[in-house]
Amino acid sequence: MSWTARNLTDIPGIAHGFLGIDDALPANAFYCNQKHTADIVDSGAAAEACGDRVGDGVFTQEHTPVAVMTADCLPVLIASTDGQHVAAVHGGWKGLKAGILGNALARFDQAQVARDRLRIAIGPSIKPCCYEVSADFRALWPGANPPWYRERPAPTHPNALPQPPAMNPDGLWFDLAGYGVRLLTQQGIDSAQVEVVDICTCCHTHALGSYRRRTHWPTTRTQQFSWIARV
Repeated sequence: MSWTARNLTDIPGIAHGFLGIDDALPANAFYCNQKHTADIVDSGAAAEACGDRVGDGVFTQEHTPVAVMTADCLPVLIASTDGQHVAAVHGGWKGLKAGILGNALARFDQAQVARDRLRIAIGPSIKPCCYEVSADFRALWPGANPPWYRERPAPTHPNALPQPPAMNPDGLWFDLAGYGVRLLTQQGIDSAQVEVVDICTCCHTHALGSYRRRTHWPTTRTQQFSWIARV
């Protein structure tokens, strides 16, 4: 089972997919050894085999599919509206906070792609209905309007799996996708350029893996790929 985003499907010459755990990547897809960094690799300059380069995003203007692996984090796919440049980004909270989305957008800047000519899709990821964080997490997010809820939100989509039980009486419910969209708008991206798939990796379907779900219920796989390519 896989998912797509309409804003990317509408771009001629672009193919993409947010894959389930049993779906195969396109042949010769390039992806990196992800370490929750803010580093973007240019696949056109990469000599090593896929998986050998350390980085959490891949940018390319070639026709080789580029991909990221996620297990609750944000899979972020970006394309220029002329279909000439694409990127795939792994967005965990550490990488997002370190600036990976800004670094990805900077690669399009360097390729002279105006930011209003970008379309961005955030695929299935853990939603605040299932992403509990401890009260100690607050210290990492100074300022007003932090990216969490104090009361547990309802699932964003009908869920086929149980939600993880709340573990802390003063726990917070983190909105990872909402935080990603906020960072993009701070970088000059209009919210209309961004599409968010409303599927929670933790509670929606067995077709998706979830690190958080595995901490409560044993499962064999927790990860899946997302990819984008010029065709």
